Amino acid sequence: MTRPRKPRPPADLQAPGKAFWSRTVSTFELTDSEVQLLRAVCRLLDEIELLEAAIDRDGVVVRGSTGQIRVHPAVAEARGHRVAAARLIAQLALPDQDDNTVLTALQARSRRANDTRWGKAVSNGQAS
Repeated sequence: MTRPRKPRPPADLQAPGKAFWSRTVSTFELTDSEVQLLRAVCRLLDEIELLEAAIDRDGVVVRGSTGQIRVHPAVAEARGHRVAAARLIAQLALPDQDDNTVLTALQARSRRANDTRWGKAVSNGQAS
């Protein structure tokens, strides 16, 4: 039986996106929908690098149109991109080194609520 071909990265990816793509496809076999999520994550990683470069170049604060001091617009954009990238990575549900998927914040809250409701005491990762 032949192994499925690894998906090729989009041609427009830059270094951060290419690196994440390579690490991910060399480690995991992805479905078509997961490849689409991976493309979005990689593009976000590239955009984050561009936004951070603009902040490094211009500083965290810049002058507004009337000369007032204000936070660089790229600061908020980079923050939003990081949140979006984290959510997409969580959607990929890639397992960690122990072969466990990393829980999203909602999944972790739900698990804690479920454990509390049903009286499961958790100690050192083991249910008692």
